[in-house]
Amino acid sequence: MNCLNEIRADLVCDCHNDSIMRIGDGEYDSLISPYNLSQKHSFLQIFAIFNENGSGRNRGRFAENLKVSEDDTFGAVTKLADIYHEGEKYGEFRRCTSFRDVKQAALKGENCGFLGLEGAGMVDTIEKLHILYDKQVRFITLTWNGSNCIASGCSVSGTPEDRGLNPYGKEFLKECGKLGMSVDLSHASVRTMYDVLEFAEGPVLATHSNFRSVCDHVRNLPDEVAEEIVRRKGFIGLNTYLPFVRSGVEFGDYDAEMLFDHIDYALEKGFGGNVGFGFDIDGVEAYAKEITFDRSIHDQYLDLMEKSGRYSDEVIYDFRCMNFIRFLKNADRCESGN
Repeated sequence: MNCLNEIRADLVCDCHNDSIMRIGDGEYDSLISPYNLSQKHSFLQIFAIFNENGSGRNRGRFAENLKVSEDDTFGAVTKLADIYHEGEKYGEFRRCTSFRDVKQAALKGENCGFLGLEGAGMVDTIEKLHILYDKQVRFITLTWNGSNCIASGCSVSGTPEDRGLNPYGKEFLKECGKLGMSVDLSHASVRTMYDVLEFAEGPVLATHSNFRSVCDHVRNLPDEVAEEIVRRKGFIGLNTYLPFVRSGVEFGDYDAEMLFDHIDYALEKGFGGNVGFGFDIDGVEAYAKEITFDRSIHDQYLDLMEKSGRYSDEVIYDFRCMNFIRFLKNADRCESGN
């Protein structure tokens, strides 16, 4: 029996969540909140650690709360990884490292999570990459907006500074492949995206990016990149952050259904089996005007998809969970019968 057929996938899958950072900031005391926990389904979330070199995002507060020096970004990352693992204190769910873990969780109706790193500039040696692997990091966003020792970030796309992967970046990518760590194209420059697609083996993903043909923003994916992700059985997590959803709209006029333009585009282009949630919850400045925080943001969007009449039950189900589960299966190279 194919390993997918055994899954009773009553899950909501979201491949980018920044709740760990809120704990690092001292703002939250749990990875789970009413607006991030589906009231209808179990969840599968990728919890992202963000502490990219040069970002300046709350570094002093991180240092104080995590008891590391401000310039010890790798030390902060390892402390944030430890927060993820402190289930009794910060939120109980199955910590996953593979498709097989998700399969077991789905069969039992359990909540589950993966650990990711957003911006890998502090991982300047392969030894550090192995340390993060041992701490169960399985998803790597190579850059944040700026460039680092691995590659160029999206802020330099289309400029002479966009050099793509650095020599160390190619070594880094090769080691990720050996370890089975999935490489994320979100925040990468266009040249970096193309370099990764040339050098990486197996499926890749963009955890929280939309389509540039729908919204022309440097953080979104060109069609050629999206097509290659899909060809390689990868995954694209759609982001709710307004500047990536629609141009020329103020936050006060932001309607949640504007995201449907990206879903419709995916279906039109044949990407419908490769998209899902990448909502960047707890990492964006504001949400659509009708979204409330007393219940799951994912459930609210799923309700809107159903009420719109634009999508079949199968499309909604695939968007909700199965597209990402298929990605995990392909990335794990799960064999028939496992």
